[in-house]
Amino acid sequence: MGLMRDKPFIEVTVGGKPVNAVFYERLSTATIRDEVGQDADTVELVFDDARNEVAAPAPGALIAVSFGFRGVGSWKMGSTQLRALPLRAGRTASG
Repeated sequence: MGLMRDKPFIEVTVGGKPVNAVFYERLSTATIRDEVGQDADTVELVFDDARNEVAAPAPGALIAVSFGFRGVGSWKMGSTQLRALPLRAGRTASG
């Protein structure tokens, strides 16, 4: 029996409205790229939509994506580390 934290989730809205169940049923992969600095982040959503049931958003529509693991928990902030070359900041939390 798997724990809830083993189950990733993704929630998507288009134009501020939640997408319907067919969207999630047909979604086969979601790739989110967090780019460095001021470069634009990207999201790629790929569907298995042979029956053409997933409507394409209108050009310019705002797509918001939330993702993670359900039930992972919360942690208390511990320490902060800064490293150079390449510059990185790390945070350690425990729960």
